Amino acid sequence: MSIYLLQVLKPPVCVIEKIERLFYSFLWGGSTVNKRIHWTSWHNITFPKSEGGLDIRSLKDILNTFTAKLWWQFDTCKSLWARYMRLKYCTNHIHHNITPKPHDSTTWKRLIDERVAVGQQIR
Repeated sequence: MSIYLLQVLKPPVCVIEKIERLFYSFLWGGSTVNKRIHWTSWHNITFPKSEGGLDIRSLKDILNTFTAKLWWQFDTCKSLWARYMRLKYCTNHIHHNITPKPHDSTTWKRLIDERVAVGQQIR
């Protein structure tokens, strides 16, 4: 899966967890039969080198970053995509008070689901 797909698609949590499991299985080696000792947690490995980690990024953190970027572009930019999304989903509403409908796009649902967390970090 290309990292750029995470900018517009939100894979299910089980897919993210499976990919991260492959990452740390590769890093630590071993198998289901032959377990190895994990000298540190995966969380510590994802820290920057300056903080004692290996500077390996967590897919969950990358997904959250891309969601924040999408929200920022939607909320502040005057791009064609942002104008389209506002016209399609925010007619007669302020976009901070909208709830997603079942037939809305997955990108819109992702923005609405994460708007509170992103809004707290941005403002």
